[in-house]
Amino acid sequence: MRILILVSLILILFSINTYAGDHLNFESYYKDLAPGETYQAEYSFNIAPRIKNIYIIRPNNATFTPGPIFSRLDNREYLYFYIPTDFVKGDYRLIIKSQHIINGILKELIYEENFTISEYPGLRIKTPLVRIEDKEFKVTVNNLANQIINVKPLKNNFSIAFRDYLELRYFEEKDLIYKVIKSDFDLDYLFIDSGFKLYKIPIKGGKIKEIKPKEEIKHIIEEPEIKPLIKFLTKGEMINATIKSIESKSGFVKFEALDNISDVEVVLSGGIKEIANLNVSNIGKLEKNQEYYVNVEINKERDAFPGYYEGFLNILYKGGSANMGVYVNVLGEAEKEAEKKPEVEELPIVPPIKPEEKKKVKPIDVRYLIVAFLILGIIVYIFYSIGKRPYKPKTMKEVYGKYKK
Repeated sequence: MRILILVSLILILFSINTYAGDHLNFESYYKDLAPGETYQAEYSFNIAPRIKNIYIIRPNNATFTPGPIFSRLDNREYLYFYIPTDFVKGDYRLIIKSQHIINGILKELIYEENFTISEYPGLRIKTPLVRIEDKEFKVTVNNLANQIINVKPLKNNFSIAFRDYLELRYFEEKDLIYKVIKSDFDLDYLFIDSGFKLYKIPIKGGKIKEIKPKEEIKHIIEEPEIKPLIKFLTKGEMINATIKSIESKSGFVKFEALDNISDVEVVLSGGIKEIANLNVSNIGKLEKNQEYYVNVEINKERDAFPGYYEGFLNILYKGGSANMGVYVNVLGEAEKEAEKKPEVEELPIVPPIKPEEKKKVKPIDVRYLIVAFLILGIIVYIFYSIGKRPYKPKTMKEVYGKYKK
């Protein structure tokens, strides 16, 4: 009996919740966050858990379940979630409960991490994890502050940012675009400076997808042949432009529908989205052999940072798409002084259709007017003279003789 009681006590002792610090390595990226920001952390268990639950204890001891998103980075686990925008200033606790089989006994381990919510201008990282798979990648950020934030990507040894900094207005969301210069690494970090905080983003290297030569692609799509349903009529099927940072250009892109097409939408993609707009509503349906125009406005009502902006104008429709290249060079201050007019007219966008010019009326010679005026004067004078003579009746002589004495 005593042995049974002793065994029961031992089992109860081993099953009591214990601190998980010996079995969990945890690293949160920030101890201080703003409402709405992205909570990010890396962790690893010495013993794989059967179940893990995460929740937050607010300053008023209320419990909140964040619903984190889990990913794996090499041999470490990664989690992130968005802090609710209604979180008030104060101290919070992140609680991790995990169940493990240790020495054949089920144990629940508890880990606690403290963090603070402060009311500084915050930035939400909407791409909190990057895996390199192409020659370019982007990080989407969102401004949560009621003021302008200038986001600056810090230099690293594996990528080049297209922009020195990115201006974000209140609740504005934009992409920081990077060009890959190195991809053969396991795990590294991007850093973005908002002027109020330094943000950290893990990035996983990898093999970049190989793009097959054009000849091979052509050979693949020849059988079966895919007939395009939209034909661009804009010269060269490319929008090229060189502008100053505060300059604006606009024009029309012209295209033709080769068949009846439904569910049509026109969008921009790539870095060109930062300085260009499309003045077009949902086209909806296109009719066969009809020509259409899309108004493209470059750098309208905004300042552009010097550099090269590339992308595509995409026409999406049910069952396919068509696109044309867009390339804009924004001149810097030094380039403006040395700017020369190009030999070939840039921005080959089809101009808006001009109304037909009115036919010019040939002016009348003044000499003809003078002659006509003289003739008219003579005619008026003749009629006036005839009307002034006294009228003599034919029977006047007879009447005069009758009364003569």
